[in-house]
Amino acid sequence: MLKYTFIQNLVFAIGIIVANVPEGLLATITITLSVAAKTLSTKKVLVKNLESVETLGSTSCICSDKTGTLTQNVMTIENLYYNGKITKAENIEKKGPKFNYAYDKNCFMFKSLQEAVCVNTVATFSSNPTDLYNARLNEFKGKTDDYSEKMVKKIMDEWYDELNNMPYYQRPTNGDASETALIKFFQPIEDIDQFREKYNTAKNIDGSDAEIKFNSKHKFSAKVKEVPAVEQRGYSYMGFLKGAPERVWDQCSYIMIDGKPEILDSYWRNEIENANKTFAKMGQRVLGFANMLLPESEYPRGHRFDLKSPYELNLPQNGFCFVG
Repeated sequence: MLKYTFIQNLVFAIGIIVANVPEGLLATITITLSVAAKTLSTKKVLVKNLESVETLGSTSCICSDKTGTLTQNVMTIENLYYNGKITKAENIEKKGPKFNYAYDKNCFMFKSLQEAVCVNTVATFSSNPTDLYNARLNEFKGKTDDYSEKMVKKIMDEWYDELNNMPYYQRPTNGDASETALIKFFQPIEDIDQFREKYNTAKNIDGSDAEIKFNSKHKFSAKVKEVPAVEQRGYSYMGFLKGAPERVWDQCSYIMIDGKPEILDSYWRNEIENANKTFAKMGQRVLGFANMLLPESEYPRGHRFDLKSPYELNLPQNGFCFVG
């Protein structure tokens, strides 16, 4: 036993550590990370601290919320699934009338999906100025002199001129990103507001609207709409579902194929699920739509419904038909 004191042992240990770590190691690491950060900056990657470069270098997979983080909260419709097939969804306003579209906007099946989408969404187009125009307007906010009022009018006139010439897929909207993408796709086909005006919302017994709003727990929304009387389809009301595909098809007993409802058996459930997986693998957000026809003989016009909760729709069981 050499019987060294604690302080002597500590000094000896520090000496060993210092001897085994080159003096230039810290500087070398810092320079290496700085060079890597500069290389990343040329690829439009902002590095806030050098330590993150080392972490990024050992990363093999990056998981990120695709909505907002990567897409700036702007979505577009890429694909449609209806009539048992996946169809490429090109925007008519972008491609023009001469483009060879994969879908037929006059097809009954397409119109059924259009009806389910337009009636069961609430997003709208907005006429509010963009941030660029608001920044110009803020310069004159609160000022009442003639010059300021003239400038405000001039800026607003410029905005409305630009808005009137702006394609719908670029226009500002009110609503979430998913519904915004839907109305921008269907607007060039038929005006959304005029389409919705044809369908009055049915009423509950207590006078409230017969609808159940979407939330993250039940993952779907439901509405009952009155069918336009002039169409005389043989039914007075229609129920609509919109939400996570698996939650929508779980409440369906039929699927619309070639204009007729077919039993939603294991074959068709597998087909829908495979289409859903295909979209998911491409990183696309997927929404499902279904409808239900309520005959006028059982639900005369003026009928009061009783939609209490997502778990008590009080509509005919197994009556929903998966549209797309």
